[in-house]
Amino acid sequence: METTVLTKQHKTAIELNQKILITAQAAQQNLYDMCVMLKQMRDDKLYKELGYQNFEDYCESEVGFGRMQAHKYIAIIENVKNVNSSLHFGVTKLALLATLSEPEQEQIQQTVNLEDTSVRELKAEIARLKADHKQEIKELSDENTELHGKMKELVSDADTVRAELAEANEKITELESRPAEIKFLEDAHSKETIRQLEDQLDNAKERIEELESRPVEVAVHEDTKSKETIRQLESQITDLEEQLEQANSKPAAVLSVSNDKESFKAYYLSAVNAFENMLKFVSDCKEKEFCLEKVDRLIETCKIMMEGIRNETL
Repeated sequence: METTVLTKQHKTAIELNQKILITAQAAQQNLYDMCVMLKQMRDDKLYKELGYQNFEDYCESEVGFGRMQAHKYIAIIENVKNVNSSLHFGVTKLALLATLSEPEQEQIQQTVNLEDTSVRELKAEIARLKADHKQEIKELSDENTELHGKMKELVSDADTVRAELAEANEKITELESRPAEIKFLEDAHSKETIRQLEDQLDNAKERIEELESRPVEVAVHEDTKSKETIRQLESQITDLEEQLEQANSKPAAVLSVSNDKESFKAYYLSAVNAFENMLKFVSDCKEKEFCLEKVDRLIETCKIMMEGIRNETL
């Protein structure tokens, strides 16, 4: 059986290693506790109880830390995930991690071995990570700008559609109101037709009375032409009476024209529609100059007729 002989030097090394491990563990715990206590001192402003106006003066006078160093320790507690298990990485590395977001810290720890990586290498890796994120943010910003532009186009298209819909609704309303206007026109036309038939009937009867007032001439000369004229007039009277009876068979249409303004509105709308349709025809026809000349003559004739009506009222 072999016997392991420990030299004095080897025994000293083992004991020293154990003390270092214990001291390092205690130092890590003390570092954590110090960071927590510094944060409490700052957040609760307890330094004022000790006569200091601000936290920085307290750190420099009592602990010997500068302002940046004190805030580094506090940032470690506030920002490093699972800080208690990471204290062995050292304050400098932890302070660098504290400048990153939690997802970025996880990404760094997946990329590099923090225990073996130097501070300079860690700084370079963090700089590369932030550059990549800056580029990603720029790309996202560009994409957001593009999406914003598309959204504006969609809003513009929606406004156009709403305007077209409003116009369509106006046209629907106009078309829904058309039956009353059409009925209006038909009523006015029926009334005018009846008036014209009555005038024709009265004229025919007057003509017969005039011819029959000369019975002697008819009997002596056997005026065949006069007899034929009377026969034609009587036939015309019969036709006019039938037409008048048919026209009067629509009393509701006649009664719906309540007054002169409404009757005028019917004629006016009819005239406007007819004039517009005529102009559309003129615009497309081959004999445009001829048609325009006729339109000008029509307008002048209308002006002359209107002037005559106006003079009658005076």
